[in-house]
Amino acid sequence: MAGADLIEAHGLFAAGFTFRLPINPRNMSQMIHPHQGYMAAMPGAGFSWDEMLTMYEMQIVSSHEKSKGRTLHGEELSALSFWMYMDRQEKKGAMTDESQIDKLMLALRFKSVKNFDRLRKEF
Repeated sequence: MAGADLIEAHGLFAAGFTFRLPINPRNMSQMIHPHQGYMAAMPGAGFSWDEMLTMYEMQIVSSHEKSKGRTLHGEELSALSFWMYMDRQEKKGAMTDESQIDKLMLALRFKSVKNFDRLRKEF
């Protein structure tokens, strides 16, 4: 499913199947909100059913940590879920492809990275 279609798909799914997911509202907003959602903002992203389930599982774990007062850990786990999506083909744990890094930065609402050497030195 194309990232741009996620909002509509979630709406249709929620209309047909009513149940509560134990996901923190901020996490849900970071996933699919029209203006904040990272999944919909990933340039050219497409999500398989398994990839969406993995994203939801990570967000549920993140939400659990937040519910226990471990907000920073919860935010880190949430960010990790988006990193893991971008690293799903190579599964190296580190991104060396500059186009992948740029896509992740754009999805997380940062500016496009123009100076990758500077970014590598900083991180």
